[in-house]
Formats: sequence, structure tokens, C-alpha cells
Amino acid sequence: MNIPFELLWGVDVAIKKLRPGANFQLEGTNFTQWTCPNNTNPPTWDEVMAQLQADQQAAEEWQQNNLTL
Repeated sequence: MNIPFELLWGVDVAIKKLRPGANFQLEGTNFTQWTCPNNTNPPTWDEVMAQLQADQQAAEEWQQNNLTL
């Protein structure tokens, strides 16, 4: 069984979900490069962590409902 791509989670995935189309580089929790076609600012680290937690929770719920051992 393949896990849906949408259930991937991580810092990069969270940022891409928060700011689709943005190109960025991180050093620790600091954006060292940021280019966004929508002219948006980078998300705050709190926003990134909230998205990361939501993505992780969604993946865990999907696994509990769809994977059997």
C-alpha cells in the first residue's frame, strides 16, 4: 500500500504548504534566502511548527485507519 504524498510531513513540506511557490533556504530556524512569487513574507517559526504538527497528526490518523500489521 502506498501512503499518499499529501501525508508527507516535515519542515520543508510545512513551509511549502504555508507559502506555495516560495523558494527558500534555512539555517536552523532562520530563513537565509526567501523568494516568493506572491510577494509574501516567510512564515513565522510558530506557523511552521503548527503546520508541521497538523501534518504529522494527519499522517498518524491516516496510518491508524489504513494500515494493518
